[in-house]
Amino acid sequence: MRVLICGATGNIGRLTVAKALKSGHEVTAFTRSPQKLDNQNHLHKAQGDVMDVTSIQAAMAEQEAVVITFGAPLNWSTLTSVPDLCTVGTRNIIKAMEQHEVKRLVCMTGIGAGDSKGHGRFIFDNLILPIMLGRIYVDKNRQEQEVMQSDLDWTIVRPTELTDEPESGDYRVLVNLEGKKAKTISRADVADFLVQQIDSDRYLHQTPLITT
Repeated sequence: MRVLICGATGNIGRLTVAKALKSGHEVTAFTRSPQKLDNQNHLHKAQGDVMDVTSIQAAMAEQEAVVITFGAPLNWSTLTSVPDLCTVGTRNIIKAMEQHEVKRLVCMTGIGAGDSKGHGRFIFDNLILPIMLGRIYVDKNRQEQEVMQSDLDWTIVRPTELTDEPESGDYRVLVNLEGKKAKTISRADVADFLVQQIDSDRYLHQTPLITT
């Protein structure tokens, strides 16, 4: 499929681009810094910013699916005020998808968003999320609402705490979180799962949590 990956030079974005190419997709990497990506067969680079509607509209032409991997960084600004990168950026992407009649959206958020709050490790639920990531997750929750309220064929993927371990393919996908506690997952396994969803409807209109 022709796939637009937004946030293509981030840690998970890079891995998602590589995995999508390996899986045979025609990939357009949408990023502010396309020079960070090596030239490869079947890889197209589109420079732009998700906050800029015009650049998103241009990159969306002739795509068949979109994967969102970007998020607001943890810094002084996001520690003290609520960002709007995920909310506004995703809203712009959805508008462009609707205009170009692109239906499939795979959107990565994270554990702690929506009803996954409270299902992480003790230190994440009680320290990391409320103290460090609280304002970032206001943005992520609003992002999820933008996706859920759309008419797209969406899947929201919520990875748990991230590691730099190699891809294992050995992880759990949780939809019913009752009584469940998640641990960690490698960025490479997150990329693997995101790419699997591009041409699958198994988790259509669902919010799977992925964890080891």
